[in-house]
Amino acid sequence: SIVVQSVLYGNEPESIQRAVAATTHALVTAQKAGLVSDWTIALGDSLPEGTLSTSVQRALKKSVTAAGGKFLLDQFGENLGHGGGHNKLAPQTSTDLIFILNPDVVLAGDAISELAQAVTGDVGASDGRQLPLDHAKYYDPQNLEQSWASGACLLTTREVFNTLHGFDHDTFFMYCDDVDYSWRTRLAGYKVVHTPSARAFHDKRIT
Repeated sequence: SIVVQSVLYGNEPESIQRAVAATTHALVTAQKAGLVSDWTIALGDSLPEGTLSTSVQRALKKSVTAAGGKFLLDQFGENLGHGGGHNKLAPQTSTDLIFILNPDVVLAGDAISELAQAVTGDVGASDGRQLPLDHAKYYDPQNLEQSWASGACLLTTREVFNTLHGFDHDTFFMYCDDVDYSWRTRLAGYKVVHTPSARAFHDKRIT
């Protein structure tokens, strides 16, 4: 079972709807392949006044449930940051896998399938390949191991997440919390790998 978590903060509703549609498709694809069972899409809204209108919330819930999933929206009422938001969302489900995903990332149809096959055994976390511009970090081309995985598109097991007590949001409100999470994953005896076949469009530019 898997939950896909995204933390919102004033994102464009159209962008969120596009991302949720792509994520839903990727989840259904993985489910049909027998790689995941029950699935949930969980959104946490850190904008105090709220990011999504009631009509958009209803539309998202309708589309997710129609595809066979569960939809969860938590209005935080305050800006908890990246790690803090995900830490608050995680205990609201009990899935085997937790997928940390930026709300502006659009997944390829087989992205979750590829990641689900990568995070097995002693692998505690894996990220996908971000297009058009990925992080400038090294991974071993033979065993795909790397020092850290990006929190923009990060699949981890709940066992690891609970062992580490999630992200260290007190130290890292935004940025580098994924680096810290990855290093603590490795210190706990798990591998962190990169899955280049799991493609994710993340509209980042050098400018």
